[in-house]
Amino acid sequence: MPNGLVVNPDGTQRLIDFELPNAREFIGGLISTHVDVSFNEAGRDFTLIYNPDARDDGAAPSPVGSLARMHGETGNSTFFLDPVRAVFGPVIFVGADGGPIGDKDVAEIHGAVEAARNYSQDYPDEYRLWNAAARNMGN
Repeated sequence: MPNGLVVNPDGTQRLIDFELPNAREFIGGLISTHVDVSFNEAGRDFTLIYNPDARDDGAAPSPVGSLARMHGETGNSTFFLDPVRAVFGPVIFVGADGGPIGDKDVAEIHGAVEAARNYSQDYPDEYRLWNAAARNMGN
């Protein structure tokens, strides 16, 4: 069983088998960090693994990573309101305990990817502003 799902900033996804110390092979960089995340109050919890230096390396903001992080930290999934907390580059979702993810987990993550994609299509100006602000934070 795969133990992680890589989600790229453009929403493409793939299931992977990996050891935690090798996460950087999938997300780039020399280091990785992780935070506990969720998508909704009734949903499952996940651990999000990402490269904290991805923005500095020129990676694009990750809408679904940012959405998951925002909801996990605040209970609010309106990721576009806080470009400061944006996650960049490809991310890996694993189970909350660091364990494997199952079909229901993958379906929930896929739903979040679709929600982020729909938002960017329904509100292109707001999405563009969030994306630009996230990229310019710290510059």
